[in-house]
Amino acid sequence: MNEFAARLRLDMAGTGPVVAPGVFSPLVGRLAAEAGFKAIYLTGAGVAGGVYGQPDLGVITHSEMLDVARRTVEVAQLPLICDAETGYGGVLNVRRTVRDLEAAGVAALHLEDQQFPRRCGFVGGHQLVSIDEMVTRLKAALDARRDGQTIIIARTEMFGATNLEDTIERASRYLEAGADLVFCNGVTSEEQAVRLAREIQGPQLYNVSTSGLSPHLHTTRLQELGYRLVIYPAHALFMAVKQIEAMFADLRDHGTIEPWLPRMVNFTEWKRVSGVTASEELERRYEAPHAGRTD
Repeated sequence: MNEFAARLRLDMAGTGPVVAPGVFSPLVGRLAAEAGFKAIYLTGAGVAGGVYGQPDLGVITHSEMLDVARRTVEVAQLPLICDAETGYGGVLNVRRTVRDLEAAGVAALHLEDQQFPRRCGFVGGHQLVSIDEMVTRLKAALDARRDGQTIIIARTEMFGATNLEDTIERASRYLEAGADLVFCNGVTSEEQAVRLAREIQGPQLYNVSTSGLSPHLHTTRLQELGYRLVIYPAHALFMAVKQIEAMFADLRDHGTIEPWLPRMVNFTEWKRVSGVTASEELERRYEAPHAGRTD
């Protein structure tokens, strides 16, 4: 059984939305686990930019995303929601994507209704497939599951829709097709979030986007509206980029890293966070009682 998916389903059935911060590497996933979160979100934009230095414009491959997902699950040991883009091709690609991510221990994944090449949710220029084509994509994903606990999320891009009514119709049809949740990406006002919550009859994911275009609604408000899952996709990456830029600029201009040392983890903490301390303890456990003696 997909134990991570079962755990996420149980948590989503609770009183409030499950908060899943966005991570872009296994180490950041571990930090989220240590902070006490119940789930994490593997952001496609974060992996594209934070791991490969590439734009989030559909250039990251299935295998590249899969590798980061597998390693992140292994390190964080948390339910992971994975950005699976369009499924990376036709229905056979969708099927393989679901099977591979499920085998990697991913708890949930979302597939979107964009045409290929797809574009990051808030950059504009989206072209959507028809509702029927997306329903076919979803059916392939649902049929591919080896474990019914694995959560399939249908994502629809609001910027590519004709209007809000089109988004509502798309989300409703995707739920009818069997999606476990829907993710309407591109909310730009609280009024839109309220209407989506009221008119779509099924569980929904809310995206607290780093674009600056979506309202940063508090989890208590999202609970009132009935959202079951809330993600913060690239905030950790944006924070890291800003701080690294500032540190590099200061080092370039002043020739010393000294002012930044109090803002960093020390070497002992780094050894713990990166797993060196635990690995050294494991090595000692397997050492021979008289290892190193020559007498």
